[in-house]
Amino acid sequence: MTKRAIGKLTVEGTPENVSTIVKTVLPMIGTSFAGEKVVSEDPFVFEISGTRGLSVKSFGESIEIRISEIAHGQALIEAKSECLDSSQIFDYGRNKKNLESLFGELAKQLKTTAPASLEEKRL
Repeated sequence: MTKRAIGKLTVEGTPENVSTIVKTVLPMIGTSFAGEKVVSEDPFVFEISGTRGLSVKSFGESIEIRISEIAHGQALIEAKSECLDSSQIFDYGRNKKNLESLFGELAKQLKTTAPASLEEKRL
């Protein structure tokens, strides 16, 4: 049973613009960009994935980000961080910290329209 963190952040901007900014923020928080795909074009929905490597507290984490349009000029960023190794029992708060770092950097670069919500869950 590993832990994961999930969170949401609402920002101003189109999913395309937000996607570009997310990809520039990932290396700033120590996350390697792993890929992006367009899930839907009407409305636009993007999925971005990244990974964090081995550390003292973890064997690495996977970060999945979904960006969708919720209103004209407003996007919802939904993110999930979970341990890469499914046998890892404790994450020592690493997954939550990943999302706090992601949302913190995004809030510096984008105008948020609602505060971020974060929660930790066991798989």
